[in-house]
Amino acid sequence: MAVAVAFWLPWESKPARPPVKVVTVQAEAPPVQRGEKAAERTVEPMPPFSDPSRSEPTRPEPSVEPPVKPLIPKSMPEPEEKKVIVPAVPKPMLPPVPPPIPAAKNRRVEQEIVVTQKPAYRVQGSVVRSLLQYRIVSDLEFNERQGEATTIEQTAKDARILQADDLTRGLLSDSVKQLPGKKFRWKLDDKGDVTKLAGDAGKIQAVGQGGLGGASLQLASLMDEDGWREMTQIAAMKLPGNLQRGQTWSRPLVHQWGPLGQWRGQVNYRCDETLNGVRKISYALQVAYQPPAAIANGLGLRVVGAGFRTPLAAGTILYDVAKGRVVAAEETFRVTGGMQMDLLGLQTPVEIEEEQHFRMTIR
Repeated sequence: MAVAVAFWLPWESKPARPPVKVVTVQAEAPPVQRGEKAAERTVEPMPPFSDPSRSEPTRPEPSVEPPVKPLIPKSMPEPEEKKVIVPAVPKPMLPPVPPPIPAAKNRRVEQEIVVTQKPAYRVQGSVVRSLLQYRIVSDLEFNERQGEATTIEQTAKDARILQADDLTRGLLSDSVKQLPGKKFRWKLDDKGDVTKLAGDAGKIQAVGQGGLGGASLQLASLMDEDGWREMTQIAAMKLPGNLQRGQTWSRPLVHQWGPLGQWRGQVNYRCDETLNGVRKISYALQVAYQPPAAIANGLGLRVVGAGFRTPLAAGTILYDVAKGRVVAAEETFRVTGGMQMDLLGLQTPVEIEEEQHFRMTIR
C-alpha cells in the first residue's frame, strides 16, 4: 500500500524558513495472506534530524561587481577655487631714466594775408569815404618740442598796398615799406591760445584838418598787434581727429581799437561739413564795444563818448585733415555807430560805418 509520510525539519536557532514540501513515496507492501488481517500500525513522529557534519545550506547570492573606488575619497574636502595672486612689483630704488627729449620739430609755411578796409565818416553833414587794401606775405616757422610750449617765428618778407585813396596812401606808404624784414615771436599757452612775446605791430594813424565846411577826419591803419595775434591764432589752430559735424566750442577775445576803444567778448566756432578731406569751420564774433577813456591820445583828438554795434562779424576756416593744419580763412567785420570827439579843440559828433575783410591763404 502506499504510505504518506509528512514531517517538518526545523532549523536550529535560524530564522523561519518556508515549509518543506511534502514528498509522497510509493513502496511495495508485503503480500497479505488470505484470512490474515493486516495489522494496523501507527507511525511515531521522528525526532528532528540534525547532522553536525553537514553545513547549513546557503542560498546563492547574486553576483555583485566590486564597487569602483572614486579617485577622490568622499572624506576629502571639495577642492576650492584657487585665487591667482600677482605679487606686487617693488618700486625701484632709483627713478627710471627719462626718455631723451627729441629734437625740435620745425615746420615752415608761407602765410599770405589780404586786408580790405572801407570806412566812411560823416562829420557835420560831410561824408568822407576811404579805401585801403594791402597784402602781407610772411614765413611762419613752428618750433615744436615735446614737453615744452610751441613757439612761432614770423618774418614778414613782402608788403604792398593794392588799393588806396590818395590821403590813405600818403599816410601808410612808409609803414608798408618798413614791414618786410619785421619779425614777430609768438607762443602757444597750455590752452592753445597765442600770446605775443616780442616784435612790434602797426598803429592807427590819423590826421585832422580844418576847412570851410568845418573839421574833417581821416583815420587809417595797418594791422595792429591784436590783428596779428588773431591771424596767427587761426594759422596755428589744431583740431582733434574725432571732431564731429555740428560740434561747437569757443574762446575769449579782446581786440583793442586804438583811440576808438576796444571790443571784448568771445569767438564761437562750429564744425561744418568735410569735403575732399577739407573740414569747414564756421565762427562768429560775439563781442561788445567798450569806449575809451577821455584822454588825449597824441593824435590831436579826444574821444569823449562813443557807441558802436556789430551787425556782422563772422568768418570761415578751411582745415586740411591730412596735413593737420589750416589752409585758408576768411572773415568779415562790419560796425556802425558814432562818437563825440574833441577835434582840434572843437566838440564834433562823428558817425562811422566801416567794413573790414581779410582773406588768408597758407601754403
